[in-house]
Amino acid sequence: MAEALKTKIDSLEEVPEGLQQYYEETGTGSFVLAIDGVPPQAQAKIAEFRDNNITLAKAKEELEEKMKLYEGLDADKAREALAKLATMEEEELVRSGDVETLVQQKLAAAQNDHLKQLESLKAARDEAEKKAKINQAKLSEYIIQNKILEAVNSVAQPHQAAVPDILYRAKSQWRLAEDGSMYAVDEYGNKQYSKGGDELISPAEWSKNLVENARHLFSASIGSQATGSGSAKRPVKNPFLKEHQSLAEQSRIYREDPALAIRLASEAGITLE
Repeated sequence: MAEALKTKIDSLEEVPEGLQQYYEETGTGSFVLAIDGVPPQAQAKIAEFRDNNITLAKAKEELEEKMKLYEGLDADKAREALAKLATMEEEELVRSGDVETLVQQKLAAAQNDHLKQLESLKAARDEAEKKAKINQAKLSEYIIQNKILEAVNSVAQPHQAAVPDILYRAKSQWRLAEDGSMYAVDEYGNKQYSKGGDELISPAEWSKNLVENARHLFSASIGSQATGSGSAKRPVKNPFLKEHQSLAEQSRIYREDPALAIRLASEAGITLE
């Protein structure tokens, strides 16, 4: 059977002298078998595609042959075998006296485990810090809301529909310090002082200013309510419980009967002073 001519060669010396006339130069230093109507450059591309297809086909066959070695292989047993193999390799290193290599392998493995643990701990720490900040913000907001509503109710009776507005104003102005004290800030973040200018403004003075500047938030009987009779009626629904929470009702009960407010808060797991 006659040998087939190569479609592409790098040198004319690769073919007998009598066949060299059938090849054309591609312009890139290689030669392709001449075909009527097909430029040498196109022939070069065709030859390149053909060679690539042959290479890929061979690679596919080799991969399929390798995959046959793993047919029916149990993954768990394979891992056990690898672990035993590693142990055997370590024992061989000890027998051969190459303890330094064994130590280096152990150190590298320990370092990798240590790095993974550090990354896991760092992620857990970041998540814990994030949750702590969220919880602290919620606690601060709760304390500020209760203190401000208590102060507001001590000077005037707000309309029920106006409570969210009052709380929004309080949230935008009041801050809770690390020692638990409260202070108000202006639109530029500077601390607000009382009219005397010597002390920080108190929740009571802030509330009085709010009544003066936003009377529409309060009922007409400003300043006429009782200052605490100590006989508040126990509500049907505990306003300190999450499902029945009402800051306005909490403040009313605390103002009229502190003992009852403390008892209801205790039922909801909240400690009041």
